[in-house]
Amino acid sequence: MPAASPLSSASTPWAMDARAWAVPALGLQPRGCQPAAGAGGAGGGLQAELWERHGIVFDRLYVLANMPIRRFGSALMTRGQFADYLDLLKANYCPANLAQVMCRDLISVDWQGRLFDCDFNQQLGLALRVGGDGGAEPHLRDLLRTDLAAAPIAVADHCYGCTAGQGSSCGGALADPAQAAVP
Repeated sequence: MPAASPLSSASTPWAMDARAWAVPALGLQPRGCQPAAGAGGAGGGLQAELWERHGIVFDRLYVLANMPIRRFGSALMTRGQFADYLDLLKANYCPANLAQVMCRDLISVDWQGRLFDCDFNQQLGLALRVGGDGGAEPHLRDLLRTDLAAAPIAVADHCYGCTAGQGSSCGGALADPAQAAVP
């Protein structure tokens, strides 16, 4: 990054270079069939390019995986690449990411109040269930009187998108790049 970067000398907006536009965090979703790389891989080059071309600086880069569902999954199917992409995600599976995936600590709620383990399961209609596969689907109104800690997490092949490579979540990469080395 150039030495004149506004964030290198001050972290307050009023002390920044007048041509800069500061963004505390930037989200990136890779194009095509590749697992998400962490900020260490994509961040440096992107940070320098956005500064040089547009005067944009950011403190943190969140890299999200392309999940093989909905529009991207449909595009993969059309190109005959769906199975290959799933194989790529599975081949880059990193067990270190399991402790930090968002479905372990967060829930997603749809507009009707139905609960899901994550946004991706919501898009696929895989509702959270209490008591296993045949169990009840709790509603938002049931949340305070339902113990979700023991509820199993609905898992399918798309889940490899969160565990492949450095992992992916709403907070960016999950694992340290050294832990997520590709086999």
